[in-house]
Amino acid sequence: MARPKRIWYPGATYHIIARGNRKQDIFKDIDDRLAFLQKIAWIKSKVNFFLHSYVLMTNHFHLLLETSDVNIAKIMQDLNGFYTRYFNKKYNLDGHLFQGRYRSVLVEKEVYLLEVSRYIHLNPAKAGMVKYPEDYRWSSFPAYIGKKSDSICYCDKLLEMVGGGDSRKSYREFVYEKLQSKDYSLENQIADGDIMGTPDFVKEISGTYKIRH
Repeated sequence: MARPKRIWYPGATYHIIARGNRKQDIFKDIDDRLAFLQKIAWIKSKVNFFLHSYVLMTNHFHLLLETSDVNIAKIMQDLNGFYTRYFNKKYNLDGHLFQGRYRSVLVEKEVYLLEVSRYIHLNPAKAGMVKYPEDYRWSSFPAYIGKKSDSICYCDKLLEMVGGGDSRKSYREFVYEKLQSKDYSLENQIADGDIMGTPDFVKEISGTYKIRH
């Protein structure tokens, strides 16, 4: 059976997750993570898109990415293709690095952009890798709270959405609201077809792109 085409339109925003094949590590050292981020920066210099947030774990990564006039498939083909070649050459391997196709959840950005960014930024703390989200180097969260600069992450939109007199402090407080929540997940908010949005948004997208539930 042919794989369904991913939904895309200019401005479409996605929560992207890609995992290592058979749960293997895809980042083994600092240089691996730097190579991955540098490739994102290179693609951004050629293609117009916004990277709202990201985290590089050990055997997977998360991106919250808003497209412009280039299909998400092209962006991810360039990124994952490059990184697979880099990784296999460095570690003298061949074959697939990633577990099947990357997952791309279409996000209704006006409603869920903040929530997905919170979920992404909490990943290292929820996994027990650090106590606090800002202590994890390979995440955009330190840039959001002003702890470091980050040339590939576009923070302005989310900081504007969270509001408050000190938007960086407000964003940190927003993320921390779920830090101690043991059952925090977004899966129950994702509809068939990997769409996260209000019922009206899901209905509109499903109807436009002929998604069968």
